[in-house]
Amino acid sequence: SEALEVMRPESDVADGLLDVTIVHAVGRGTLLKLFPQIFTGEFITHPAIERLRAVDVNVDGDDLWSMADGEKLGRVPLDCRAIPGALRVFAAE
Repeated sequence: SEALEVMRPESDVADGLLDVTIVHAVGRGTLLKLFPQIFTGEFITHPAIERLRAVDVNVDGDDLWSMADGEKLGRVPLDCRAIPGALRVFAAE
């Protein structure tokens, strides 16, 4: 099965889009090899990785879990929509 995780190394919280990373089905060995690259962002060059940007995302399928920012949200189906200006982000200078 495929796993879907909403994340991208160069994500912009102000662009009004969801950044979607799809990890297509791979073997256990490939997953073990890719896992350390998640922390550096190097995983995005692997052929099993597909990256998209969208306003609306619907995740559905057998035996899938939805995730956001590395946290499990629950079983699918899941509908997500980017709503520009709905999130305020404060940063210390």
